Amino acid sequence: MKTSLSIALATVLTLCGCSVFHRSPTWDTVVASRSNYSGSRSDDGKDGYLNRLHQVLRDAGIAHKVVTYQFRFHNVYREENVQTETAILYSDDTTPRSPWWVMDEYHHVPVWLPNWELDAQIEFFIQRPVEIVSVKDYPAGAPQPRVATVKRTPQRSVTHTAREKKFRSLFANSGKAPRRERPVTTPAAPVDSDPLTTKVLASDTSDSRADSLFRSTHGTAYDPTSSVDRAKMNTLRRQWLNRTQRVSLRSE
Repeated sequence: MKTSLSIALATVLTLCGCSVFHRSPTWDTVVASRSNYSGSRSDDGKDGYLNRLHQVLRDAGIAHKVVTYQFRFHNVYREENVQTETAILYSDDTTPRSPWWVMDEYHHVPVWLPNWELDAQIEFFIQRPVEIVSVKDYPAGAPQPRVATVKRTPQRSVTHTAREKKFRSLFANSGKAPRRERPVTTPAAPVDSDPLTTKVLASDTSDSRADSLFRSTHGTAYDPTSSVDRAKMNTLRRQWLNRTQRVSLRSE
């Protein structure tokens, strides 16, 4: 950076010493805007003169840029602070290889700039690292600025085909938990539907006699809601049916 700065300063001195640079109408316009400006910071704010210079350059159709930048510095207490400033870079055809000049609130004449990148030009101007905050570019003869913005791809309006609608319907509820169908269970046939048991129930064996027989055999009362007790009861009734049939056969 120091080498580039030295080369740029040597170029400026060479141009001034050889009287290559001549005053141009653009130079006179900028200097006149400064000398004729009678406002103060208390009246027009910090950028009062820059607003005036911008109007002059815009009315004259001169290409220029309004640049806002930041730089860091240490105060008297050696504390680091950040300061924001604004400068106007304008183009002058008098120096076609390096046409850019800069003017701010604190200078009375324009300062020549090398043909570098914008941040390097500002660093050359104030002699310290900077950070560009915003740039408003006014081309020659254009009243409205061109502000650098983030390019976004516009959303296209596309008619969905039948295949796309099919896929959209398939994955429309991809973020929700899938619904589970309840399994359809066929109720099992009750144990009491056995034909032998039905025949026993139709015989002269009453429920009270069957309950007493169940209690005497298993030691507990019969629970009709228990599948185990129902199975035990069916076994007892089968045995009772077989015994009854044998007795009837002997009597015959």
